[in-house]
Amino acid sequence: MSKVGQISVGNRVNGHQIGAIVLMALVLCVGLAVKLDRAPSIFELILDPVRLMVPISLLAFSQLRRKIGVSRRFALMGVACVALTIASELLKGIGGSVLLVAAFGIYVWLLANCRVKGNVDSGIAGLALCLIMAPIF
Repeated sequence: MSKVGQISVGNRVNGHQIGAIVLMALVLCVGLAVKLDRAPSIFELILDPVRLMVPISLLAFSQLRRKIGVSRRFALMGVACVALTIASELLKGIGGSVLLVAAFGIYVWLLANCRVKGNVDSGIAGLALCLIMAPIF
């Protein structure tokens, strides 16, 4: 019995996914270029400890992690991303750019792993956490 009009789901990447990946890469490159050339503002210095507390809280409290649906690895990578961003701002003249590149590398991992059935149960919660932990800010 044939089913006319049935859509088969394949494992290939479609045009929308390619466009999203290219857009994400462009935003990350522009954000990295902007971040390398400027000094941190007073708001960044105030908000960075708050941003660091989000993944630390997720790492420390397993109930909160389960409630949001975030894996321990995702929270640990979030701590590393924000901590490297803060360290790059503090060590701006000594070689903080290397730390910033590492933070962006970890951020790409976070974005790639914030999908459902990955390291996060809800893709929306994962994207919201990625927005909070973004090294662009």
